[in-house]
Amino acid sequence: LLRSSTPLIKPVYFLILGLTVLSAFTNSHLRYPPNRQIATTSQIVDSILVESDSRPFNLALLAKQNYDAAYRYFFYLKHAPLQDTHQQITDQLYVICEPWQIDCQPINHPQWEIASFGWSKIEKQWQINGINIFKLVHQP
Repeated sequence: LLRSSTPLIKPVYFLILGLTVLSAFTNSHLRYPPNRQIATTSQIVDSILVESDSRPFNLALLAKQNYDAAYRYFFYLKHAPLQDTHQQITDQLYVICEPWQIDCQPINHPQWEIASFGWSKIEKQWQINGINIFKLVHQP
């Protein structure tokens, strides 16, 4: 293809190659800084452990593209008194809200872990690396 006698083929070939390389670099994930997801997850778990005062608690995650497995894994490693909502409803529920692409409103949210907790109010709210954490307690 490059040895063709048509003089137009070489410039078109290099133009297509250049556009492909440019597109690969402009759409690359390498343009963005790392999100430090493991460190952030560990920080959130540590903050909930301090806030819970070693009392049993339930957990819920509001996120569009994530699951609570990483959080539960860190709680497991730290021997946290995390209770599965299916087995026991405690007097405190921590809601981790990753606010990207969703509205973080844990009160009256239809997610099962939150809805099964019952009538609640936000007792405390804080943020770590852009992720909101809510402590919900039962409302009398």
